[in-house]
Amino acid sequence: MTAMSIRRVQAVCFVLAHIPLAAAATVLAADGLQGDLGPITAIFAATLVTAVSLVIYLGHALSQARPIAPRDGWTTP
Repeated sequence: MTAMSIRRVQAVCFVLAHIPLAAAATVLAADGLQGDLGPITAIFAATLVTAVSLVIYLGHALSQARPIAPRDGWTTP
């Protein structure tokens, strides 16, 4: 896997990890932000920790991955 492919996977996972934050913030802020900033901030912090952990883990896991040898009769693109 190339470095650019690894960065793309990391970026997509980082964005996908923030979907619950967007959903929770939308629901909580539907009737105004009065008193909802605490839970939204906590959800943001948890989401940020998750996303950063995913990026770090994927960077290590994918950079150490070895290509799989093709089977007999198969070719790689």
